[in-house]
Amino acid sequence: WMQYITAFHFSVGQISGDAILAPVTGTERSFSAVYLLFAFVVSAAIVSNFTTLMTRLQLLSAKSENQMAVLQLYLKDKGVSVALATRILDHAQFTLREMQQAPREQDVDLLQHISQPLLIELSYEGSAPYLMKHPFFRAYAQVNRSAIKCV
Repeated sequence: WMQYITAFHFSVGQISGDAILAPVTGTERSFSAVYLLFAFVVSAAIVSNFTTLMTRLQLLSAKSENQMAVLQLYLKDKGVSVALATRILDHAQFTLREMQQAPREQDVDLLQHISQPLLIELSYEGSAPYLMKHPFFRAYAQVNRSAIKCV
């Protein structure tokens, strides 16, 4: 039992750079090698995921920055006053932030490939809480459940 704890201590020491213990038996050596390999694979996966996330973030911000640069170029090209250009750019930045926080239906490309009945159901679920506040729509939903989904 103590051998395995010693082997675990050794392998953790290897990862952290603190090689106090050296494996003595073949079992300790095998355990240390397997543990080091496992730690290497896990750390490589973590670095890989982090790199992928950073690349995605960079691509998203580059798209927004590109749109803002094109707008600035357009405003400069048209000779728009600084005051109006500033207001337009501020509004464009606000709009970009809003689009990133809550995408609109027309901004979600995959929704174009969803069947019409599913789109109707999606629309109903989004609007039902607001519709059901009104007594007419509550009563209409009780009479004709399928028709209220098309409202």
